[in-house]
Amino acid sequence: MMVIGAKGHLDVEDALERGRTKGFSLQILDAGCVCGKEHLEVALAHARRAFEEKRNVSESMEMEFLRYVSCRRQIRDAIAFAGAKDSGTYAFVFFSGTQEQAQRFVEELGLEIDGRVLEPAEEKIKRFVGERELSTVDKSFYVDLVFEKIAMVSLMK
Repeated sequence: MMVIGAKGHLDVEDALERGRTKGFSLQILDAGCVCGKEHLEVALAHARRAFEEKRNVSESMEMEFLRYVSCRRQIRDAIAFAGAKDSGTYAFVFFSGTQEQAQRFVEELGLEIDGRVLEPAEEKIKRFVGERELSTVDKSFYVDLVFEKIAMVSLMK
């Protein structure tokens, strides 16, 4: 998995189609919902395990990954919560290709590459976890609460 942070304006559906045409398997997320690269790694591990254990809800790894990243069971809710918008900050997650190819693709879309948009921040974490839950742990463990929410996705019915 390769991750590239970027910002700017984007026709998301067109970008996804262009990526597929170039042979990429990818997902484009709202970086405002990304609490660091480890958040994405944990979500990917859960999505892969869901496929291996035949518990996947969606037909594609990209959509299953989105479900876990967003901590939402329903695909529609996952897209609304963490799917990329037409402008703002983006997390491009590539499941194929090379780092160089991925970076070139993002640049070709006219976006400004900015890895800082991927960094965890308290306001991002609060999109997943309420104040009450946050009050139960030290700030150094806030991201772990997001990981806990990811694990809960497969238990939701």
